[in-house]
Amino acid sequence: MLANKNEALKEAAETIYQNNADQIIRWQCQAREDYENHERYVKRKMKELEPENADLTSALAEKDSVLAKKDSALAKKDQYIKELERTISELQS
Repeated sequence: MLANKNEALKEAAETIYQNNADQIIRWQCQAREDYENHERYVKRKMKELEPENADLTSALAEKDSVLAKKDSALAKKDQYIKELERTISELQS
């Protein structure tokens, strides 16, 4: 290689290599810092949303309870209608 024969070129090649290696390390450090900042942001947002999720969960549970009561009332009405239909059928016979 040419750089091996010429000391000045060898030193220049080593300097360029070191500078490039330093730049690569800087990019890696920046990428790591960006990742950590993003993770902190995501955790902060998740923490902010927790109370909203708890409120939603509570509201959904309350709606489920109301729907269950309405389903029960409808089932009772259906049963009552069947009994009335039977009674009407018996009276018509």
